[in-house]
Amino acid sequence: MKQNKRNQRLQLLEVELRAKIDRVNLLNNKILLNKEYLEIDMYYRYAPEINKDWVVRIRRHLNDFFVTYKSNKKFGEGAWSEVEMQINKEVADKLHDFFLSNKFILDVIIEKNRKNFQYKNFEINIDQIKDLGIFIEAEVITDNVEEGRERILELFLELDIPSKDITEKGYVTLMKEALNGKSTR
Repeated sequence: MKQNKRNQRLQLLEVELRAKIDRVNLLNNKILLNKEYLEIDMYYRYAPEINKDWVVRIRRHLNDFFVTYKSNKKFGEGAWSEVEMQINKEVADKLHDFFLSNKFILDVIIEKNRKNFQYKNFEINIDQIKDLGIFIEAEVITDNVEEGRERILELFLELDIPSKDITEKGYVTLMKEALNGKSTR
């Protein structure tokens, strides 16, 4: 029985949608702010790999560090299976050096000032991202990707976010597009 519950947890996915917004105070007086912090994500990609359906990330969250392996191979952009482990700064530095000396490239750095909110069963973030702009991101953990996307779309409609501004693209893709001169809307 314990094994079945464990397998069920392993099959849950993180489903996210985001939208570019014009103001960082979009949720003021609507939802209570949970916390606010700076987060720096360094995304690495294995250079010889043509397929780009997985990434490894080293995240600095306040004084904590995490390494995360994320794959969107099964469901595409906006739905991730992932494994995340907390590490210390020394291990983060060693992993960074290891990746760069073994054909990985530092693909993109995402530096964000994040305001985090909890609302119903959603985690909602307002992210002010260096060189990219201000975004709202909503996330649910689910075993049904389409149901998760629909729930987030309903939330965004409730918050008066125009559907034309909503995207399944992750911040890595959006940053690469911005660096290449494409629109992030």
